[in-house]
Amino acid sequence: MNVRLRANEPVSRLAEQLKAAGGALAVAELDFTNCVDVDVPHLLPVIAECKQLQRLRCAACAIPSSDVVRLVVQQLPHLVEVEFSCLGRRDSSGAEIDPIVPSGNPRSGGASNLRRVYCEVGRDSNFARLRALMEHSPNAAHLHVHLLGGDFCKAVRECHTLIVTCTRLETFTFTSELPSPFQIEPVVPLFFAKFAAVCANIRYHWSNNLWSCLRLQDLVVDSVERRCMPFQTVLVAIQDQKTPDRILLASQKHTWQHVRQLCLVLLPPSQTCVYPAAGGSYLDCLRVFSARLRHVVEVNISTFHFATGLDVSALLQEGSLQFLQSLSAPPCGFRCVSALRRLSLHCPDFRELDVRFETRGNLSRCEGCEDESSLVAEFRNCTGPAFPNGLAMLTLCYVRDVMCRWLIECCCPMATLRLSYCPSKLDFGRLCSTLADSTGTSCFILQHHIFRLDDVDLPTNVRRLADLRYLYLLLETPLSPNAALLAVTNACQSLPQLKCLHVHYPDVTDPAILKTITWLRGLRGVQGDYRVVQDGPCFQACSTATFIGLIKPLNRHIQPML
Repeated sequence: MNVRLRANEPVSRLAEQLKAAGGALAVAELDFTNCVDVDVPHLLPVIAECKQLQRLRCAACAIPSSDVVRLVVQQLPHLVEVEFSCLGRRDSSGAEIDPIVPSGNPRSGGASNLRRVYCEVGRDSNFARLRALMEHSPNAAHLHVHLLGGDFCKAVRECHTLIVTCTRLETFTFTSELPSPFQIEPVVPLFFAKFAAVCANIRYHWSNNLWSCLRLQDLVVDSVERRCMPFQTVLVAIQDQKTPDRILLASQKHTWQHVRQLCLVLLPPSQTCVYPAAGGSYLDCLRVFSARLRHVVEVNISTFHFATGLDVSALLQEGSLQFLQSLSAPPCGFRCVSALRRLSLHCPDFRELDVRFETRGNLSRCEGCEDESSLVAEFRNCTGPAFPNGLAMLTLCYVRDVMCRWLIECCCPMATLRLSYCPSKLDFGRLCSTLADSTGTSCFILQHHIFRLDDVDLPTNVRRLADLRYLYLLLETPLSPNAALLAVTNACQSLPQLKCLHVHYPDVTDPAILKTITWLRGLRGVQGDYRVVQDGPCFQACSTATFIGLIKPLNRHIQPML
């Protein structure tokens, strides 16, 4: 029996579900994902009573990671799988960890049945809790670490230590909200840290010594045997005159029919600040390559830039990618309306578009992404939506202002809109007015450096979005906790349709400290029935990162609160 507690349900509701299931011993799975305000002192004894529990899911939950480790190691002997978050704001010292786990040889006891571990890590100092759990889980075979923040390089070093010390792992998965700060070719010998420098979302299988990240040059050497590319593949190419030929040869030499999620990375041959751009010489190889990707549903080319005369249409030649549902691409891939129209025409199931420009290490320039002059005419020629059925999600990250407005208007309606640092001169009122002209936007995620939480027009503008239920504001303007609480409370009281408002903001006394507020409407859904959680974990879809074509973290979607 599986039992789930929704984000706005009390512990008493859990007791009712356990009784209906036949008691605590009848429960095999407990799910407290996103329960950011659950009554932890009352919840922990209830969990401990579920002695036959096999799966415990409590990521983005108020339960402290130390209590999760204690439950897993000491009180839930049959647990096979656990999901949790390590988000403490201070280092976990040895004195803090020692009482959690039993003394003696960790290999002789502890969580001996635990096989799968998923852990969200808030910063590199939080790895101590995860290490404590893994040391007392001798049979853990599958470890997935999801990095939420902190120092990327330190986190990679911590993960390398886990890979070395956890000798019985069969798979190791690393995903990250932070992009890799480097973009350099991985060189032999190949191991986790070198692949993480290129792609922050990778998986390793010990049984066949296979990384999900592959180098194009390794696929085209004469001695390589024909390979069947994995379900999720990251392909790293280095730009030179022979790269189009290598792509063509790799597409013909290997089997790509099982690939469903693809990330294609194009790197420069040496240190530079300018992204390499694929020009006309890539047209034929991309036509052949995309034809081999017959069943792919997600493509990520956000670090594969295009020169003048080439865009994402190069992947859609001769009706290729007809099952494509999600695409992440740089702005230079959409310099004309025809690219959007073609995407809509050839991919009937298409539902998620992500357009982003990101600085990766020294790579910070792209002529095609920066040029707005050619977009003005295209913006004027845009008549009607490019996708007649709308989109499930549109994400725009560091997109120039003209293109940002153009894409929003061309892609309406969308159920979820994510904007990250664009448009640069944010006119929130105009933006909400544009969205109000099309129905259906139920979730809006805004990450911006100039928007203020205490903007007096916030309730008025948001009220225009009649279908909006979830609002996420990831801000950089400092506020005091009291001012932030007042702004959130006042805004939500005048927005009866809203179910959740989740906010990030820097503390005015120390801007280096990131604070959070989560406002949740209660079960009854009436005026005055709500809860406010300060400095809780990130809630549900609180992210502007893309995982299209990549290995994904868990729980990064909107769960209904009924």
